[in-house]
Amino acid sequence: MLRRAIIARMSLSLLGAACALELVALVGGRVHTLVPGVAPAERAIVLDGERIQAVCAPADVPAAARVVDVRGLHIVPGYIDGLAYHDTEHDRLYTLAGVSSICDHGNDAARLVGARRPDVRMASMGPEIHTAGLLLDGEPPATSAALVLKTANDVVEAVEHLREIEVAFFATHAQLDGELWRALIVESAKFQLGVFGPRPKGLDLAAVLAAKPRGLVTLDSLLPAGKTWDSVSADELRAAAKEVAAAGVSVIPTLGALSKDLDALDPGSSDLTWLGPNYTSYWLNELAVRKQQMNESLRASREGALTKAKLLLGALHSNGVRLVAGSGAPHPWLMPGEGLHRELAQWQAAGVNAADCLAACTREAALAFGLKDCGVIEAGNRADLVLLSADPTQSVAAMREIVGVVRRGAVLDRARLDALRGELSGWVEAARKLVDAPLDAPKPALPEGQVLISGKCETLSTAGRLAAERFAVVRELDDTLTFCSTRRTPPGVSQPELIVHSRQRVRRGQFDSFEVRAVAQGRELLVKGLKAGDQWRVERRFDGGFVDLKAAQEDVVAIDCDSVTTPMLLAVTRKPGGFPVIRFHEGLELEVVRWDMAVNEHGDHGFRTPTGVRLCQLNEAGAVKVLVQQLGATQTQTSLVEFDTHGGAGLELPADVLAKVRATAAAEARGETPGAKR
Repeated sequence: MLRRAIIARMSLSLLGAACALELVALVGGRVHTLVPGVAPAERAIVLDGERIQAVCAPADVPAAARVVDVRGLHIVPGYIDGLAYHDTEHDRLYTLAGVSSICDHGNDAARLVGARRPDVRMASMGPEIHTAGLLLDGEPPATSAALVLKTANDVVEAVEHLREIEVAFFATHAQLDGELWRALIVESAKFQLGVFGPRPKGLDLAAVLAAKPRGLVTLDSLLPAGKTWDSVSADELRAAAKEVAAAGVSVIPTLGALSKDLDALDPGSSDLTWLGPNYTSYWLNELAVRKQQMNESLRASREGALTKAKLLLGALHSNGVRLVAGSGAPHPWLMPGEGLHRELAQWQAAGVNAADCLAACTREAALAFGLKDCGVIEAGNRADLVLLSADPTQSVAAMREIVGVVRRGAVLDRARLDALRGELSGWVEAARKLVDAPLDAPKPALPEGQVLISGKCETLSTAGRLAAERFAVVRELDDTLTFCSTRRTPPGVSQPELIVHSRQRVRRGQFDSFEVRAVAQGRELLVKGLKAGDQWRVERRFDGGFVDLKAAQEDVVAIDCDSVTTPMLLAVTRKPGGFPVIRFHEGLELEVVRWDMAVNEHGDHGFRTPTGVRLCQLNEAGAVKVLVQQLGATQTQTSLVEFDTHGGAGLELPADVLAKVRATAAAEARGETPGAKR
């Protein structure tokens, strides 16, 4: 959303330890470099800013280095979570768990472009983000945010687009057509980028392995054709493991996703202490549904599946398959950071030794994804380390015994980590209080003219109030129709309050100009757009200073800044179909995207956008009554709580739409429920 897209630009702070120019030497610890053939030994690690300068004998430490005594500790590379979905509010959870890098398998790509910047990573104390950008899928997609590929040309265009944002790999899902999936592997190989995902529909294991993807996600992908966990035999699983080994394909097993269905999860779990209200609500709802569905037969089936999955994992390990540890966080009950440790605990229970578990979330993960400067401790690599009180090659439990973390050269001792945990706890507690508190937004400043409609909306999820917005539509003296809004989002977990002021102007039925002003922590971002001939010119300013001036050639019809005024504007100016809309990202940078609008028999407007589906119900005066937005598994609802037509009729909806809206309202007044069909 827009809030996350601009916070990084407006709330960066400097971390003094990370900016120090001095040499630092960690001396006296037992260093597990994870470099093949190099045994753990007492060594010194010399840090030069964000990089490792040397791994050497203690006697060879430069005299100018500041020595940090780490005697009695084990030092390992920062952990890599090979399957995750980044959210800024989880950054510190990863760092507290020793996770210095995550491989994001599909997200809001534009947001991650800004979020992965080194200064943003250090300001948020979060892991490095190696992203696939967008999830690539077929029909129906696993999430409304996925990029659906339907033709070979779609594959080429997707690769070209994602390479522009410098993705680290490509992530697919099971509905992607098998032939298009093969084409993606061929296209991605031209640029030395790997493809990771579950087995695509229509292909058996032999066909998948023959195509040589970089990695397969979930052990379900390795089941023989026509087999389920209930019907597959142990011999068939062992044979599949040998096939995977022969093909040289990596595997991300995700045992945790199988085992969580059997865990005796507690609605009062301490996990929820560290999650904001949105995730808490989402997880608890998922748990309630799962408990309702669970019965003895289903439990027995799940237990059998987990037993066979562990057997398969053991067979993959014994056959030398490259295994990569991934948590799947933050899917329900797969905890950011800690979820990686729980995954590896399952591996050890399946017979994978602790040393190989450590390699799976360091060296092997880096090799599988082609990450060049992490995964092992050696000169030139990023200075991301974990300091442990026990030997991680003896038990995976030792990987949790963290007494210090080094992030990009900044040494965070136990006291600093405890302080980060305390700050996170405070943020979560404050966020939970805020979602239940009354929420309002300032009234927008209005131009001179006749106010046609005004009102207030609230946006809620199952977690509580997420935002408040006040809006008005004014007919100016020159007959320009101006849509004005002020939207306030309260502080959240590690995020400050954000107020976004917007104006969109329609002159003679055509979208003519806009202005968006975002304010957070006393800083202001301003973007103005004006249509000049056949071109849009867009200027950005930060705290009054000029940033840049850009142009867009498309015939843009509205802007997307999370305001209810956008669907209202489109309802009175556009017919059903597709059209270009300006969407905002990091630093209010614009991107022109396509929206598709449809109107149903009730006069409701549906919008399919790159970030999800939106369904808007209007009243007779053209104001939004209810706006439901679906992004993946997350749903929010914006509802009208105050409204005024100022003695007039409101906005002039198209005649056919108005007739449908009036008919629906009349039916509802008679006690009928036509809305149930929407």
